[in-house]
Amino acid sequence: MPHDVLPQLPSDIVWVNGNFVQRSMLNGNPSPRAIHYQNSVFDGMLARKNGGEWDIFAVRKYLTRLVTSAQRAGIVRTPEVPNAPELMYTVPKLKEVCYELLRLNPNNPYIRPWISLDSGFLGVSMPSDGSAFVMVEALSLGEYYPNETLSVYITEKHRRPSDALSYIDAKGAGSTYNIGLRVLAEAESHGCDDALLCYRVDGELYIAEHSSTSNIFFAGGRVVVPKRTGTFLYGINIQLAIHLAKQCNMPLDIRPIRLSELYDKRLDAALAIGTAGGWKPIATYKTPLGREIPMDVNNAMMKALIGKRNEVIQIKGYDFPYTP
Repeated sequence: MPHDVLPQLPSDIVWVNGNFVQRSMLNGNPSPRAIHYQNSVFDGMLARKNGGEWDIFAVRKYLTRLVTSAQRAGIVRTPEVPNAPELMYTVPKLKEVCYELLRLNPNNPYIRPWISLDSGFLGVSMPSDGSAFVMVEALSLGEYYPNETLSVYITEKHRRPSDALSYIDAKGAGSTYNIGLRVLAEAESHGCDDALLCYRVDGELYIAEHSSTSNIFFAGGRVVVPKRTGTFLYGINIQLAIHLAKQCNMPLDIRPIRLSELYDKRLDAALAIGTAGGWKPIATYKTPLGREIPMDVNNAMMKALIGKRNEVIQIKGYDFPYTP
């Protein structure tokens, strides 16, 4: 299970509001706005050695998503939220910080930046000092999933929240990740690596994403991607997958996927895709009643897409279309 193989050893040196400091020197209470009210945004990037030097794939896209998320969540100043603090650091500056952290923490390749607010009154009002709280860490990762193929539990009890309940168009703390962690624990109790979350429209369940990753499917010689809705956000990896499928001239459908298509075995193969977890084929889906739905882990189109992804992540500065 992911929790068993993620040591998440903290970095010795972190970057906080413009300064590199020893983690042991951090002091003060976490912001109530971030911890109690879950009003913070974060991201995660994985660095790899490329020609003996560190390279963070799509680093500008990840950091742009971080800043965009902070704007959408009202954490930093925008025309819509003029009383929010100003973000003092640009994407190029944050990129520079990420690479310096890798130099200072050479055994910790997972970069975790986050943005929140120092507390106003009880963490409710805007802070008076006029600046957002920004922190970047470099963490040890290990293998996110211990197996080359995954078993995924289908939860019908919990749903992805809608954009009416949470700012789902931002990578922020809050209800979307709370539900993901809740169903991940449920999946692990059933011997699975991850969980599949759905959303409901007119009484019918549709596939959204896994609790820890995005997902795409393969059916009848086509790549099938769940259509983005007001319940989940297209991540960087899923947009990369769409780009690579088009580049490889693979037939592509972006549409709502009914859960019944999985139950009726109309989907041939499935792929979990994420930054920390990588791209892993799904071997089985398990229903709440214990039924196992086998998937084709040797699907030729899926293996070709994984191979193309493994190729491009080694290309420094590789570019592809991305909309945060």
